[in-house]
Amino acid sequence: MPTRVAVKTDKAPPPLPVYSQAIVCSGMVYCSGQVAMHPETKAMVEGGISDRTAQCFKNLSAVLEEAGSSMKNVVRVGVFLTDMANFGAMNKVYETFFEDPKPCRTCVAVKELPMRTDVEIELIAHLFWKDLVFIGPSMFTVAGRMRIQDEMWRTKHPYSLPDRMAFIICRILHRIE
Repeated sequence: MPTRVAVKTDKAPPPLPVYSQAIVCSGMVYCSGQVAMHPETKAMVEGGISDRTAQCFKNLSAVLEEAGSSMKNVVRVGVFLTDMANFGAMNKVYETFFEDPKPCRTCVAVKELPMRTDVEIELIAHLFWKDLVFIGPSMFTVAGRMRIQDEMWRTKHPYSLPDRMAFIICRILHRIE
């Protein structure tokens, strides 16, 4: 079984004790939903849906950076809106964060969101293969933080077959370069 490692950064709002900001597993980063909370003040960003959408993506970008990934590596996005009348304004901001090809996306209307906000966004990204190295029982980026590396070395899990295969693939790809 692949090892799951929690990602935590002060550059995004702190998670509640029942979830992580993100989990890195088998070369993928799974980010929890982010609302438009400013990481320093812990207050919701004021303004319209555009301002709050941008803050959600800033928070997610900080989490991805801590994990060793980036918005360029996003493959799936989930957007939750309390009012579909905000769909167009959210899309205008959304477009500024992604290049072609854009990631897969789901946008759904919900009755209510945490902290009475009107938008929450979650996403999944990959760790780019050129930057991957094998450290312990899973893959992480060269830019990955020492905290993640230390946690990996402390784990007692045997190497899983997917992790061993990923290690072999990474070694081959690095030799090709």
